[in-house]
Amino acid sequence: MAMKLPEALDRRRKIATSEHDDIRRRQASGEAMRAIARAYGVDHRLIQFIVYPERLEAQKKRKRIQRYSQKYYHANLKGKKWAETMREHRHYKLRVLQ
Repeated sequence: MAMKLPEALDRRRKIATSEHDDIRRRQASGEAMRAIARAYGVDHRLIQFIVYPERLEAQKKRKRIQRYSQKYYHANLKGKKWAETMREHRHYKLRVLQ
């Protein structure tokens, strides 16, 4: 059963949805995306995805296609780091939601 965390407690979210309009406004006024990214402490690519959501959709599509290649699966099966990360995240969600 999937557990939904409130946005404020979800550690996967780098920038709250409520701040997206401010980011779009700053970019429209001429501020550089890298400068905005530095102000929020994130990568400029995240700012691009907020300002231009169609780029995010294109990226998701490319990743979906890449996911089906054997090279992708073999690269991600090495090590147990991903499993450990997911396990830790599930435990965090249980702690927060209780």
